[in-house]
Amino acid sequence: YDNVRYFLGPDVGDRGKFYFLDGFEGYYLTCDDDIEYAPFHVQSIIDGIERYERKAVVGWHGSLFKENFNEFYNAGSRQVLSFGTDRGKDTPVHLLGTGVCGFHTETISLHFEDFLHPNMADAFVAIAAKNQDVGMVVLAHKKGWAKPIDLGPSISTVSLKKDKSTKDDLDVGQTVTNLIKANMPWKVKPLNPSFVR
Repeated sequence: YDNVRYFLGPDVGDRGKFYFLDGFEGYYLTCDDDIEYAPFHVQSIIDGIERYERKAVVGWHGSLFKENFNEFYNAGSRQVLSFGTDRGKDTPVHLLGTGVCGFHTETISLHFEDFLHPNMADAFVAIAAKNQDVGMVVLAHKKGWAKPIDLGPSISTVSLKKDKSTKDDLDVGQTVTNLIKANMPWKVKPLNPSFVR
């Protein structure tokens, strides 16, 4: 396909989703290889970007850090708003899952070099949004609009010690915890959509 760009090279982890940012202008949507997307996914994300007048990064999965945040992969430290469950209304969050999110390049300044470590892109995007005073919003969505595909070890299953994989580069629990703690306090940015969906 003439309109498809790709790169071959060393495995750079999930930060590879941002490899094409430099020099690009427009809507930038990121995806993962272990998610099955709804046929209207792209339009939903673009509609969300425009509903917030290009002032937010939006997606279908995100987290709110609790005041007693202590460990990223611990349910007591954050509330996860999953793409796998119904979300009846748009909800501002501290962090979005980059497997189901997007933004316009007018909204936030990101570069591949901003992702200092592999397999924690979500945290680096959240930190950039926080530092640039850009909101993050989990869009209203239905359960089943995106479905997980089991491809074996993942960042979350290895970091949660649910998978005894030899893929040590996927166990980022302590590093991502340290990143979130180093950027405390976290506040959600209140945003008003230009119209309600």
